[in-house]
Amino acid sequence: RTFVPYACQRSAISTDDALDLLQEGLAEFAVKLKAGKYTFQGSAVTAYVFTVCRNRWVSFLKKKRLPRADPSGEDPADEGDDAPAPFAFLSENEADSDDERGTDPADRDSSWEDAEVDWEAVNRAFAESSEDCRTMLTCFYVEEKSLGECAGRIGLQENSGKVKRFRCAQRMKTLYSQYKIA
Repeated sequence: RTFVPYACQRSAISTDDALDLLQEGLAEFAVKLKAGKYTFQGSAVTAYVFTVCRNRWVSFLKKKRLPRADPSGEDPADEGDDAPAPFAFLSENEADSDDERGTDPADRDSSWEDAEVDWEAVNRAFAESSEDCRTMLTCFYVEEKSLGECAGRIGLQENSGKVKRFRCAQRMKTLYSQYKIA
């Protein structure tokens, strides 16, 4: 899902205004990235940029006093299919999932969604993971490349890469649990 249709469908905003907000959001992300203020948070970069753009959109609507098209009054960001959930890749059922991205809400491990995320523990777990695991997880979840391409980066075939990705995610989850308790 992209930001422009998201904003246009949920408010009386023009496509040009939505494109301007997208451009501003991308510029903000680029500045944070260049300044070293962006930290990998376990979810796709596109989800982060989408959130930046959505926040700019909400501010824009408030300034212009435009209503959102969501009559329930809930934040549109809370809708399950708008942006990938952080840690969707740590799903228990990932190896059996037909959804290669592993973001189907039915496949998510609810412990990641219910708990407060300890980012320090996430960073420690990621740092302690093997180089191959860091490469695989970054390639697949941050760069959003195919399993075949990510597996190739570490010298594996696609099927072996799927197993490696699952094991790396499980290892990350185990390490995270250890560090979160500590």
